[in-house]
Amino acid sequence: MLRVLPDAAPLDYRLCDQTVTLYHLSGKMSDFRCTCTVFHGAYLESEQTGGVEKTGETGKHSFLLVLPSGNGHPVWGEDYTLRRGDKVLMGEGGILQNGADWQALQPASRNDLFVVRSIAVRSWDGKICHVEVRG
Repeated sequence: MLRVLPDAAPLDYRLCDQTVTLYHLSGKMSDFRCTCTVFHGAYLESEQTGGVEKTGETGKHSFLLVLPSGNGHPVWGEDYTLRRGDKVLMGEGGILQNGADWQALQPASRNDLFVVRSIAVRSWDGKICHVEVRG
């Protein structure tokens, strides 16, 4: 049987309706430069996992962030930059003025803040569909 595939990627981004703020630190703390990008149309899912050890309860906070590319969304590499160690905040966050602001923005003190551990660019038919960010 002959199957005809659609021209567009077989992905549905209707759940990508959240706003996140991406904090990208470039340079060293002595020469502080931080880019703050508010991304509308993202999907952010977080999970609290844990167990019980001899010393008590342990916990780990993980997340998955999907950033669609094109079709009304920013295109990867043109409008924002991310790398390991950057930070993701749920909602719209403020601009960080200096290294002290960066240091104060810690996931240990907030449930809506995450640190980027891995970035995967997903493509379909030679075009970037979305970026998956995990931590």
